[in-house]
Formats: sequence, C-alpha cells, structure tokens
Amino acid sequence: MKNSEKHSTALEIKGLFDQVLIEMHIEFNAYCQSRLAIKITENTKKAQSVHKIAMQIKKLLEANSEEAQAVIESIAEIKADLYGENMYGRLTRLKGVDVYHQILQTISNPQSDIEQHLLLQSVFIHRIYDKLSKKDVDHTHVDHQLMKQNLVEKLFPRHLFDDRGRSQSSNNLNDTRKVDSLKRLYSQG
Repeated sequence: MKNSEKHSTALEIKGLFDQVLIEMHIEFNAYCQSRLAIKITENTKKAQSVHKIAMQIKKLLEANSEEAQAVIESIAEIKADLYGENMYGRLTRLKGVDVYHQILQTISNPQSDIEQHLLLQSVFIHRIYDKLSKKDVDHTHVDHQLMKQNLVEKLFPRHLFDDRGRSQSSNNLNDTRKVDSLKRLYSQG
C-alpha cells in the first residue's frame, strides 16, 4: 500500500471515528436530559419553585381574567397543547369546567402533577402571556417583552432543540417522548 493510500485510509477512519464521537455525545446529552426530567418528576417536593411560578401565573390570569379567557378560547393551539395525546403532562377534560378555570384549578393545587404544572407554565409563557395587557401584578413597569425574550434566549437557546439524533429504537422510548413533548413546546417560543 502506498503512502497516499495509507494517508487516505487513515483520514477515512478518523472521519468515521469523529462521527461516532459526535453521535455518542448527542445520545449522551439526550439521555442526561431524559434522566433529569424523570428525576424532577419523581421528586416533586423538591420542585417548590414550580409552585411559586404557578402562583404568579394564577395572579396574572386573575388580573386579566376576561382577556385571558378570550385568548384561551380563541387560540386553538392552547387546547391542543393542554389536551393533546402526545403532550406529556396533558390535562384531562373536565365536564362543566372551561379551560380557563381548569388551568386555575390545576395551578392552584400544589398536589397536581408537576408534569401538568410544567406544561401549563410552558403554554402560558409561549401562548398566553404576550397577549395579556397587564404583564405584572407588582406594578414594576419593566419591559416585559424584552425581559421574556432575554430569558427565553438564555434558558432555551435554539441549539438545545435541534435534532439530537434520537431514534425510535431507544431502550426507553417512553422517557424520550416525555422530554420531546416538552422540547416541542419550548422550541415554539
């Protein structure tokens, strides 16, 4: 074998090796994110911040009651996100209770599933908040659009939601689907 052929073969092997390392890195990140989501949902008592955020959302919804109800009824994606079969933490439709009041009931109850709280918080920030005229109940008069945009960019950078190479042959597909449904919500913001 000539030196140029050896060099070409070595480059091909290095390229394959680099590709495997990249794939392993992607799979490892996806695995860690899935495990973290599972651990959070298993240890709901440690997620007191979720309840604190829920109470702030409740205050904002109540301060904008009529407007919030109109927004929720007019945007079909809100109901699709809250009740969709593929959404982790989805709500069960309650007879005789409109969506707005079901949201209030769920976020007011600290015993509600943390998955439901997380879904409601995501739907609120991505679908409802920007449409409300009263952006705070503390009257701080800050630029809420800019603040939200900065927080979303910082907490949920787009690269986190790129295709991470997950396959349907995952050993724990159910865990992957749970995280993927949350990922879809956050990437829409």
